[in-house]
Amino acid sequence: MPVVSTPATLKPSAGPIDNAEVLRIRNDFPILDQKVNG
Repeated sequence: MPVVSTPATLKPSAGPIDNAEVLRIRNDFPILDQKVNG
């Protein structure tokens, strides 16, 4: 998986994330939407 520079608001942990964070990721990286859902 290619390395993506993430905003500081993202949690560095690989643990589960809440819906609000998923939406934030979608807004920042629409191209990753399907990967977030997958």
